[in-house]
Amino acid sequence: MLKILSNLRRSFSNALSGLFYAIRSERNLQIELVAAFVVIVLILVLQVEKWEAVVLLLLVFTVIIMEILNTLVERLIDFIKPRVNAQVGVLKDLMAAAVFLAATMAAVVGTVIFWPYVFG
Repeated sequence: MLKILSNLRRSFSNALSGLFYAIRSERNLQIELVAAFVVIVLILVLQVEKWEAVVLLLLVFTVIIMEILNTLVERLIDFIKPRVNAQVGVLKDLMAAAVFLAATMAAVVGTVIFWPYVFG
């Protein structure tokens, strides 16, 4: 039982270490975390419906997860193929596009949900 708890503690420690690395090293993630904070404050202040809050939180976490995956892919590509060439650029652009689409989806859905509370 103690070994299981020790392994679990180590797993959480590793996960938090990775999260804090990404926060320290990725400017876009820092911006997205500020946006996430604003969304959470709006959820609480505007008292949106529970289902709307769930949708907003799912979208916020999707964007953050996509940004962390983008960081992972960029670091992995740099490690495996450190010299810049066209193929490396395309792979990085594809990941950036995925993050962009997730963020755009979150912004559109957030606008649709918050609009009636703010302007309605």
